[in-house]
Amino acid sequence: MNAREFLNRGNAHHALGNYNLAIADHTQAFDLYTSNAGKANARYNRGKAHRLLGKYDLAIADHTQAFDLYTSNVDKADTRLERGLAHYLLGKYDLAIVDYTHAFDLYTSNADKANARLNRGNAHQLLGKYDLAIADHTQALDLYTSNADKANARFNRGNVHRLLGKYDLAIEDLTQAFDLYTSNVDKAYTRLKRGNAHHELGKYDLAIVDYTQAFDLYTSNANKANARLSCGLAHLEQKNNEAAKRDFSDSWRTLEDTQPLFKIYSGMQLKKLNATSNNDNEEKIELNPLIDQLALKPGKTPDALCILSIVSTYVGRYDIAKENCKAFFKQFSPNQIPFYLRKEFFEVLIDKKLNLTEAFSKKDFKDIKEAKKQLLGLIIALRDDSQKQNALCQTLIAKTFLGSIFNVKQLIGTPSLSSSKNKKMIATYLENEVKTHGLKLNETTIQALREEEQSFQTSLQKMCPSLANMSTKVQEQKSLPSPTIPASNPLTFFSPREGTYVCTTIATPDGNQPNPAYKPGMKTFTF
Repeated sequence: MNAREFLNRGNAHHALGNYNLAIADHTQAFDLYTSNAGKANARYNRGKAHRLLGKYDLAIADHTQAFDLYTSNVDKADTRLERGLAHYLLGKYDLAIVDYTHAFDLYTSNADKANARLNRGNAHQLLGKYDLAIADHTQALDLYTSNADKANARFNRGNVHRLLGKYDLAIEDLTQAFDLYTSNVDKAYTRLKRGNAHHELGKYDLAIVDYTQAFDLYTSNANKANARLSCGLAHLEQKNNEAAKRDFSDSWRTLEDTQPLFKIYSGMQLKKLNATSNNDNEEKIELNPLIDQLALKPGKTPDALCILSIVSTYVGRYDIAKENCKAFFKQFSPNQIPFYLRKEFFEVLIDKKLNLTEAFSKKDFKDIKEAKKQLLGLIIALRDDSQKQNALCQTLIAKTFLGSIFNVKQLIGTPSLSSSKNKKMIATYLENEVKTHGLKLNETTIQALREEEQSFQTSLQKMCPSLANMSTKVQEQKSLPSPTIPASNPLTFFSPREGTYVCTTIATPDGNQPNPAYKPGMKTFTF
């Protein structure tokens, strides 16, 4: 066989999903070709196969070599787009942005430029740079001409609007995307995301309607299971435990072990609800094997790190929980915590048994100033008043995880929290809570207060005397409006989608994921 025949056979293997065989043929083609163009095509195609096998470092190496061998700007742009996708899947979003920007500059057609912008918007979203993401998706929308492409840009932009708390704009974009899509899978996923927007608005009935429509449109059991999981979360918010239990049970039984992330989350929710009932015939739910399976996977996304931390803490696997909490803050910002995981992830952060205070240092945070700002926003976004009070209180206590982050020696007057007006805002709010309604402190907070050194108690007494006085009578907890502390953007996360340009893969209960990045086709033989 000659080089061209190996290349063609490799492409055929690739089309059938036989990526290892494709790699072998493309390697042979590379060795046999004498022209740089032929060698470049062989490397490019092999890089695509490596990426689809999850061998992202090898894919990056192949596309880098192909780029150097190509002379055509379009071919060079394709390699940059593919390399950007490999960087993206590795979680190296800054490098992905560089590649997507380079691809945009090299392309000449509007459709190709739009694809590069769409991809860059996805990476900006993952970095929490939502304004830049919206700008990219808007530019892609303007450059695209087909309804399918415009639908993807609408979908992505709507999802980012939701992350910014601009729910009306989000619902508008997602509704238009639904109308533009023709595939039921795409329509279903769009309904799922619009359900997320209604969910965050507290419009649970509308969210359930959207989730149910998504369930009806999906055909795969895996996608239906995740729509059910979303319904279960909304039913929990409505305190409809029986409906939630049915939803979580359906999700747990339907999801395969090859989809461990949301299977363990469904299982945990079901175990919690089962624990409140007296039914001895409840199905057995074993989470530890799935935790072990998920813990070994590299390149975890924000949702994976959050869920693994939550479920591991729930079953007492504190070593895994601690490792994944640290990994989250090293790679991501708190504004990427999914809306439906906020309360549970926060419970992990302040869990006494986990003892994160000693596990963390400032170097464990991607950006310590941003972490302070976003954690404060996350606290304010908590819906449970008691939890919100305890979290705010703990930012003032050195011997807590939150206190260690907020650098208590300076109390809360750090540059990242800006002016002196903000210095006393937390303490003033908590002081008002104690005087007016009492404060329901949990054991972690009480113990931390009692263990504080005298020097800090003196500072605390000046800012919040009622908190320093632990003999204050705790009265019945009452619901109060949120304080006026400027919150950060609505806090949530993103998980990259695999699969083709068309939405064909499993949908998550939140996900915040843009439509999959465009990927150029296989390179055919050259003489």
